[in-house]
Amino acid sequence: MGVAPVAFASIREALLRRLRAVVAWVAAIGVAVVGITATVFCFMRGRAAARRGPG
Repeated sequence: MGVAPVAFASIREALLRRLRAVVAWVAAIGVAVVGITATVFCFMRGRAAARRGPG
């Protein structure tokens, strides 16, 4: 009877570790996407403003 809870705990620990890794990946990708989008957006706005000229 004592083996099942230990196996369950180790499985749960492995799942938590994998979940944490997935969350870290998703967060990193999200930050990268937001950063790239903001950079492209600002770049395009700057190009449009430069094309219009001063004023």
